[in-house]
Amino acid sequence: MCSETPEGQEFLEKPCDTPKELEDLCTMLKDPDYKKRAINCLSLMGGNTPGESIRRTLRKLGTNSLWAQYSFKGRRGKRNFQELEICNVIIHACRRTHTKVLEKAIEDFIAETLKFAPHRDKMLQSKVPLQPEAQLSETQDTQNTLN
Repeated sequence: MCSETPEGQEFLEKPCDTPKELEDLCTMLKDPDYKKRAINCLSLMGGNTPGESIRRTLRKLGTNSLWAQYSFKGRRGKRNFQELEICNVIIHACRRTHTKVLEKAIEDFIAETLKFAPHRDKMLQSKVPLQPEAQLSETQDTQNTLN
């Protein structure tokens, strides 16, 4: 949605897929102008609730396979998300959209979203699309019952 910033520069072409890509993004966020553009862009992601905003933002920034490698505090052998610069950017962007939400609540939403990333990845992989032949026979069965 917001890959093009008002200055005409790309904020993020595609979601990060590896920790190295995320670290590179965090390095770029050390530039105050880039960080400001990132916060502006991510605050436009929308969401009716802070939790929805966080999920939409994390989906924009990285893949489930990336987020499955992180926990908010780096526990259970996972990488520490809290120490990354992108964490502060996400919190600022969410606070801009949901002004009355406490920072602790936003951190909890991030932690919860990261916690379920491995499960979302497995769930998406286990979904088997309906085969075209099966769709065709279902359509024919429906038409036969209507006649």
